[in-house]
Amino acid sequence: MKAHSRIIAWLSGCICLILLILGVFWWFSASRLPADDLPTLATNPTPSTLPHSMAQTSAVVNRPRSVATQTAVTNSQPPPLSIPPLPPVDYPLGTIGEACDVNEYPPRIGFFDLDNETILSLENSPFTSTGDYLKSFQKEKCRTALERHINQTNPYLWGREDNTHGVYSAPALITMDNPLTFERIFTDPAGDFARVQEALARPECQLNPNTKSNWQLNESCHADAIHNYALIMRVCFGDGIYNRPNQWYFKEDNPTPEQDRSMWIGTLQDFWVRAIKCASLDRNLDLQLPVHTDLRQESLAPSMLELIYTFEDVAIHLDVYE
Repeated sequence: MKAHSRIIAWLSGCICLILLILGVFWWFSASRLPADDLPTLATNPTPSTLPHSMAQTSAVVNRPRSVATQTAVTNSQPPPLSIPPLPPVDYPLGTIGEACDVNEYPPRIGFFDLDNETILSLENSPFTSTGDYLKSFQKEKCRTALERHINQTNPYLWGREDNTHGVYSAPALITMDNPLTFERIFTDPAGDFARVQEALARPECQLNPNTKSNWQLNESCHADAIHNYALIMRVCFGDGIYNRPNQWYFKEDNPTPEQDRSMWIGTLQDFWVRAIKCASLDRNLDLQLPVHTDLRQESLAPSMLELIYTFEDVAIHLDVYE
């Protein structure tokens, strides 16, 4: 009996000793954990309820980061590059300057001296990330303002609409039954081309620059269509966009904010004509294609430039003007 009691007392002592050792081990282990590894209270699902990869992410998110770590992350992101804009110009509502947000553009002076990578990385770059076109062109109100303005512009005066002196203003003094505008020349290019072919097939319509005007041939030889097509060739298939008269300013000119931005507005107009009007044309309308060799020979103009001038002269001699 006494031996049994001693065995029970010995086992109880061993169990107490084991528990004491485990308690001391746990205390020392807990006191050595870094503060960042202590679990935190969070409203997110506990890691035990998440997949393994999500549990790891949750543990990282719930772990407090030191100030030094946060500063390092912030400093690793370079500030976006931007060029301060010029003072704003008060553009009337609905104009190209207002509708296309030209006031947000960086100064044009010196802009294209930058390399392409810098231009595209600018926070306020007017171009898309690929550099294909201007951001403003994505806005419908911008395209509408461009169409409204350019449609009523005489192609001969494009870029010089406000210049009332000099040789570029001369065509503005000519009155016509059907005023010459961009809207007119882009109304029916395919139909105009068919009428040009019809006219060139008729001997009485094959005139030369020295021929006198003939009032009776105006309609029958399609003078309007010939003139329209001549300008289509100049603007879309020639170099009319790039060589059109325009006002450019340089740093030494010390341009005003309005003068600087007028060059951006000219770029918007160029793109509208090229990307909307010219790009929508049937490529077969290009008289330079081999398929039109016979037609070029009928016009007696070997080069594209001579062909344009010939068509313009023919239209005048057919008395398209009043």
